[in-house]
Amino acid sequence: MEIANKDKFEIKVQKAVAYANFRDFFRNKSTFVYISGLFALSGCDTLFTPPQKVLCDRYPQQCAALGDSAWCQHHKHEVLTRFAEAQQDVAQPKLARRQFRELQALRELEQCLSHELRNNSLQLNSKQDISASLSHTRQWLAKSEQSSARSTQAPLLFYRWRYLQDRDAAAMLVNTLRAKTKLDSFEQSMLGQLYVFQRQDEQALVALHHALQQPPRDKKTLAEIFATLHVIYAGHEKWLQSYQWGYLANQYGAGLNLSLIREQLKKQQIYQHSAEKAAETLLAQILEGEYHAPL
Repeated sequence: MEIANKDKFEIKVQKAVAYANFRDFFRNKSTFVYISGLFALSGCDTLFTPPQKVLCDRYPQQCAALGDSAWCQHHKHEVLTRFAEAQQDVAQPKLARRQFRELQALRELEQCLSHELRNNSLQLNSKQDISASLSHTRQWLAKSEQSSARSTQAPLLFYRWRYLQDRDAAAMLVNTLRAKTKLDSFEQSMLGQLYVFQRQDEQALVALHHALQQPPRDKKTLAEIFATLHVIYAGHEKWLQSYQWGYLANQYGAGLNLSLIREQLKKQQIYQHSAEKAAETLLAQILEGEYHAPL
């Protein structure tokens, strides 16, 4: 009887940890660094991004706005890349999607600089440089958020819901997405995340699995889909599926803690290596456009 109660307790702990991870993943997305060794894209949509020097020569005002500190260079490059992409798109909703990624990159840079600023071993002049960059980044972020505050485009509604906890934006987003006859992978991912927060897991699974049947050009979107599936399956105590999707999310830098799920796999006598091989097969199917939703 004690063993059974212990197992039930561990399951409850696993659920709590999984949903805590999920909450952090979507409410504090900037805590995760996306580095995909497989694609060497660092979360970007394209196979090539100009070096930072080229971007700074092209957009000196924006480069100066990020400050002169030597810290968080990867995140600064990401911000400039996203800004440059947004300048190339004039048509909605593609522009709104670029603007969403620019805002997201600014938030990731802000989090990185804030983390560095808490390093007590840094010298005063280094802290001053970081503080100045952080101030510039926050100014840019605030200005960008203000300029997109009235947008009714889905990506920017999604941003306001996810990062600013704007419930009105969430309601508008659901109506916008439901009114469309066909959704791409990014839109399906947005809808799936909304469904999870509305405790509509079945609808979320349909949206997310359908998203994986479409070309995953945006690697960040792909990581978000994997992480969301990981959490849904953990909440339903489907440990194998949860581990597989969590494993794939971590291949894209999601940073999920899978240790408790590994313990559940051991109890079910499921080998971790086998689960990972099966997950890699799923990934190959997704990338080759041969994935079929199990629904």
